[in-house]
Amino acid sequence: MLQSSFAQIINVERNETGSLFKQKAQAKLIDESDDQLLNVFNYIHQNPVNAGLANELSDWEYSSFRDFAGIRKGTIPNTSLALQLTGLEGKEFLYRSNNPVSEEVVKKIF
Repeated sequence: MLQSSFAQIINVERNETGSLFKQKAQAKLIDESDDQLLNVFNYIHQNPVNAGLANELSDWEYSSFRDFAGIRKGTIPNTSLALQLTGLEGKEFLYRSNNPVSEEVVKKIF
C-alpha cells in the first residue's frame, strides 16, 4: 500500500505511469561447476569500483565484501555458507575477489 501510494506521488510529479522500477528482478540458476558462483560474487563486489563509486572493494560500505574481508561483522551475508559453496578459504576468496570479471563471463551469468 505504501509503495503504491509512493509510486503514485512520484508518477504525478514526473507525469509518468506504472512501476517506478521498470526492470524486473530475475532469478537464475547458478552453475557451481565452472566458477560461476565465484564470478557472481566478484561481479557484485566489483560493481561499486567499476561504477566509479569506490576506489577499492572495501571502500563501499554497503557491500558484503566488507563482511568477507573481516572489516565488518554483519549479520546479513552468511559468509561461511558462501565460502563452503565456492570451495574457497577466506583469504583465497578475498584474493580472487579482485580478479576482474570479463564481459564474456558477465554475458554467461546474465
